[in-house]
Amino acid sequence: MESIQSYGLTTLASDDKTCLAKSTNISLHQHIKDLYKQFKLLTFHYPNLSEREIRILLASIYYHDAGKISKDFQKMVKKKIKKDTIPHHYLSLLLFCAHEQANNPEDYCITAYAILNHHKRGRSTFFTSDKKLLKTYFTDEKLKKILPASVLNLDLLPEILTKYCKVVSMIDSNMQKDFSNQFTLDTVKLSGLLIRVDHSASQEAKVIEEAPVLKDRVSLFKAVEKTNELREFQSKYKDKDSIAVVADTGMGKTGLAFMWAKRKMFYVLPNRASANAMYEKFKAYAGEDKVGLLHSNSLFYLAKSLDNQEIEDDLFREHELTRALSKPITITTADQLFTAAFKYPTYEKIYATLSYSDIVIDEIQAFDPYQIVPMLRQIQETMKLGARYLIITATLPSIVKEELQKIGIEIVDDAEATKDNTLRHKIQLVDQNIEELVKSKLEDYKHKKVLIIVNNVSTAQELYNSLKDKCSAKLLHARFTLHDKQQKEEEIKKDFKSNAPVVWIATQIVEASLDIDFDVLFTELATVDSLVQRMGRIYRHRKEDYNAKEPNIYIACSYDANKVHKVYEPFFLNKTKELLAPYNNQFLTSDVKRNLVSELYDKNKMDKRIEYFKKWEKTEALLNIGLYNSKQDAQQYFRDVITVEVIHQKHYETVKNLIKQYTKCKDKKRKFSLSKEIDSMKIQVPFYMVRGKIEESRSFNFIVLSEEYFDYDSEQGLKKRKMKK
Repeated sequence: MESIQSYGLTTLASDDKTCLAKSTNISLHQHIKDLYKQFKLLTFHYPNLSEREIRILLASIYYHDAGKISKDFQKMVKKKIKKDTIPHHYLSLLLFCAHEQANNPEDYCITAYAILNHHKRGRSTFFTSDKKLLKTYFTDEKLKKILPASVLNLDLLPEILTKYCKVVSMIDSNMQKDFSNQFTLDTVKLSGLLIRVDHSASQEAKVIEEAPVLKDRVSLFKAVEKTNELREFQSKYKDKDSIAVVADTGMGKTGLAFMWAKRKMFYVLPNRASANAMYEKFKAYAGEDKVGLLHSNSLFYLAKSLDNQEIEDDLFREHELTRALSKPITITTADQLFTAAFKYPTYEKIYATLSYSDIVIDEIQAFDPYQIVPMLRQIQETMKLGARYLIITATLPSIVKEELQKIGIEIVDDAEATKDNTLRHKIQLVDQNIEELVKSKLEDYKHKKVLIIVNNVSTAQELYNSLKDKCSAKLLHARFTLHDKQQKEEEIKKDFKSNAPVVWIATQIVEASLDIDFDVLFTELATVDSLVQRMGRIYRHRKEDYNAKEPNIYIACSYDANKVHKVYEPFFLNKTKELLAPYNNQFLTSDVKRNLVSELYDKNKMDKRIEYFKKWEKTEALLNIGLYNSKQDAQQYFRDVITVEVIHQKHYETVKNLIKQYTKCKDKKRKFSLSKEIDSMKIQVPFYMVRGKIEESRSFNFIVLSEEYFDYDSEQGLKKRKMKK
C-alpha cells in the first residue's frame, strides 16, 4: 500500500466539490479531511500507535468512502433516488483492491476489513452473482474523469474481483479464530478506530477526544474531600493493574476508582439511578466539563435542572460527545458498553475505545448470568487489546471470582484494609411473611426511620395499603412514571436526613442506587448478596457499633413461591435461609457476609439443574455463535427480563397532544422539551405484564395500557385491576 500519497489529505475525488459524502452538502474531499483532523486529535490525546498501525488506519481513512463517487450514491445523497444499487462500502473495497497491491497480505486484509465493515457488516458473497452491474460502474464517464485509467480498466475487472473475493475470504477465515489471534486483535482495534474517527467527523461537535484529566488525581481527590491523607485501602490499591477488590461500604471505593484510573475512564454501574448519583460525585472530583453520563435516559436527567429555563445548546453538544465516547470520564450503565461482546455490526468501535481506557465496574454481583457472562467475555477480550479493569464490589460470588482469576485479574477479597469492623447489622430470622412480621414489630419502632424492602411490586402495594392508615407509610418501586419516581427518590433522601420518624416501603430499587441511612430494616427473604445490599441502607454512615439489644435487621422467612419465582430461585432462597440460621440474633460481620455469599454461589455445591446454570450456559452458547446482526439483538440477550415502556391510558390524551406539537415543531430545543415531557410519563414494566394494549408508538417507543386492566396514581404507581370472575 505504498502508492498512497499524503494519506487522508486528498481523496479519489480530491478537487470535485460536487461529489458529496453527506446529504448535508459536505463534499467527499472535505469529509476525508475532517477524518484526518479527528485522527490527529485521537493520536495526540490517547493511543500510542505504531508506524504500521498509523499506515493501516490512514489507508482505511483514505479509501473507506471511495465508493461514494458512484453515480447511484450521488443520486441518493441528493435525494433523487431512495437507495443506491451497490452499497458504497462494497465499491470502496473494490476500488481499494483495484488500486493497491497486497505487499503485506495481513496489513492489506486488515485495511480491507475496516473499509468493508465501517457502517454495517459486509457480506462476503457480494459481487459473486452480478458482474454486469459492476461494468456499468466501471464505464461511468464521471468516474473516468476522477479515477486513473489503471483503476477503470474493464479488462482487469475479473482480476480485481478475484482479488476482492480472496481478501474477503481471508477476512472471514481469520475473524472466526480465537480472540488471542494477533490478526483478529489488530483488525478489531484498527477498524474500530476508523469507525470512531468517521463518526466523530460526521457529528456536529466534531471532537473525537477531549483533553484527558491530566492533573494529579490524588491531589484532586484530596482537595474535594478536604484531607491530607488517603485511607490505607485507597493507598494500597490505587496503583494496581487489573484487579477485583471486595470492600465494605464506607471504605472509599469511589475515591479509589477515581485515583486508580490513569487514562480515559469508564465507570460502569448496574442501573441508571446509581449512574446518576455517581455522575454527581465525579463532577466534584474532575469538573463538570470532564465527565459525561451515558444511559437510556441520561439526556433527560442532565436537563432536569433546566425545567424552567431555555435548553442550552451546550447540553446537546455535551451529550453528543458522551454518546461518541469522547469524554475523558464517562459514567454509564453496563448495557451501553458490554453488549459489544455479542459482536454486532460496528462493535469494534467499543473494543477499540476500551483498548486505551481504564474501566471500573461497580457491584458486579448485582448482575445475573445474562449480563455477567458477556461482561466476563468482553473483559477477557479487551484486556488483550490493552484495557485495564478495576472491579469494586461489596460481595463477590465464588463462581464469578473463579472466572475473573482465569482471565488474569488479581483478586483481593480478604484483606484487612477492605473491611469495616464496625458492628452494624444484628439479624433476626422470623418464620412469618412480611406483612405478619411488620404488623407484629412496627409499633416498637414508631419513633425510628424504618425501611421495608420486599421482592416485588404487588407485595409492596399490598403492604402499603395495609399500613397507610396506621402510620405515615410511603412507597417506592420501579412502576411509577419517571417524573413520579424521581420525586420519590428525592423525598426518601430528604427523609433520611431529617430527624422525623418515617416508614418507607420499597422494592430492590433501593438496594444499590440510593445513599440512605435508616435505623431498622424489615425485609423479605432474598439471596444473601441481595440481603447484604439491603442491609447496606441501615446504620450506614455511623461510626460506633450498634449496641441495642434488639436486632435492627428482621428477615421474614416465609414467602409465596408463586410470587417470588420471577425474582429469586427457591434453591437460593432455601440455601440462604440455611446459611443464615447459625447467625440468628447475632451480628453479621464483614467476614461472615463475604463467606456467606461465597458459599451460596459455590458452583461445586449448586444443583446443576437450577435456572442460574441454565442462564449461564445459554448465554455462553449465544456468545459462541459468533457475530450478531444488530445491536438491538445484543441488548435483548443482555437483559434478564425484557422490559418495555408503557403509558397509562389516563395520560394518553396529554401525550397525543405533545406528539402532535413535536411533529409540527421545527425548533430543536422545543422538540427536546416536548420529548422530555413525553418521556416523563413513561413507566417501565416487564413485557409479560402487557395486557389491554390500546396503541403502540414505534416512533416514541411506548405501548398504551388500558384502564380496563390497570390503575395508575402517583401514590401507588401502576397497579393491576382485580378482574371480575
